Parts: sequence; C-alpha cells; structure tokens
Amino acid sequence: MSFYDVAGGATRYDSAGVFYDSFAPAQGRKKIMKITLNLSKKTILKAITFARLIKTKMTGNAKFTTPDPTLADLGTAADDAETANNAYENSKETTKQLLTVRNQKWDALNALITKEGSYVEDHSDTEADAESAGFTARPQTGPTTMPDQVHNLSVTAGDNAGSLDAHWDSDSNAKSFEVQTSPEPMTPNSFTHGDTVTKSSCTLTGLTSGSRIWVRVRAVNGAGKGPWSDPISKIVP
Repeated sequence: MSFYDVAGGATRYDSAGVFYDSFAPAQGRKKIMKITLNLSKKTILKAITFARLIKTKMTGNAKFTTPDPTLADLGTAADDAETANNAYENSKETTKQLLTVRNQKWDALNALITKEGSYVEDHSDTEADAESAGFTARPQTGPTTMPDQVHNLSVTAGDNAGSLDAHWDSDSNAKSFEVQTSPEPMTPNSFTHGDTVTKSSCTLTGLTSGSRIWVRVRAVNGAGKGPWSDPISKIVP
C-alpha cells in the first residue's frame, strides 16, 4: 500500500527529501560563537571606548534586536565610568598641588624652628635653659673650651640706606657668632641683640640713617660664650 504526502499526488513519504505530513526533523543545536574581550588588559579609557564602539555597532543591527544588557544601559555605564575617571584624574592633580603647598609650608615651618633653635642655643647657658623653651638639649660632644674673644671687628657702610656690614676674624672653635648693637651713647647695658650668624660677617639692617651705631660680637660654641669683642662704631648711611 502506498502513502502519499500530497493527496492524489505522486510524491510518496519515502521520496528523497520529502517527509510524510510535512514533518521536519529537529535542527541540530547551533554552535555558539566565542568572542575575545581581554577586559583585564584594557585601561578604563579603552574599556569606555570599547563599550561605545559596541553600542554604535549594535544600534539598528538587525542581527541583534534585543541586546542584553540594553544599549542604553551600556552607554550609561560608559558615561558613568568616564565621569568617575575624570573626577579621579582631577583629584590627582588637585592632590599634587595641595601636596606641593603643604611641603612648602612644612619647609617654612622647619626653617623657623631651626632658626628659633639657634636663637635658644645662643641664649642658653644650661640644658635646663634650652628645655625650658621646649627644646631638647643635645649631649655635649663639641668643644670642651669656650671660644676666644673675637678680633679685628670692622664695620662699614652697607649697600642700602640704614644698613651696616660687619666683619671679623673667623674662629674654628666657634659654632656661631652673636652680634649686638647699641645707639649712641654706648653703655654696658645699652646693647641689644642684632643678629646670630654662623659666618664671620653679617649685614645689620633697619638702622636709622645718620645715627651712630656701636657694634660688638662674641663667639659661641657648645662649651659656652666667649668674651665680647672690643666695640666699634659707625655712622649709618
């Protein structure tokens, strides 16, 4: 007995390529395409560019009509990542500027602390004196004898009005030199602190032009303070 796919027709169910009752066998599972992402090797900027390229390529693409995630979500995520990255990069520049300012202020503070420490050293006779000013006295490892009297002090007119240049012999036993000035008339108690320096010269400023100023110097080291030099005077230019 014959079986036909088409009533009254000549096509049988077992004819080549023709199936009884138009039944088609199930198709085999389609092979899933594999893609390469390499996201771990992309910088954030490259990832953002990559996401936007995907959005552009898939927009209106008839092959991919229901993207998951949506292209809108992908675009928003790229924009959010860019905004966050820009904020981060700007913060790095701001932080760099703030760090520069902080270091400048830190250096300025340390310079003033150092200068204050030198002043306290020059005006302290004992460790207790230094400690009373908030400093820690250093163990005495320097000279064991006080410096000698300063010799050959000379005072000349400074380069600017109201200034004098003072020079004297150097002393290898001295750690610093304390300079004092006195107006005319000079008395044992008329001298006031003028400057503290580590070299054998200094410029005294802020003096009154036309006045006579007396100057004296003494050397200082870890063992103490030497005697004052013979005072010398000069008319301030």
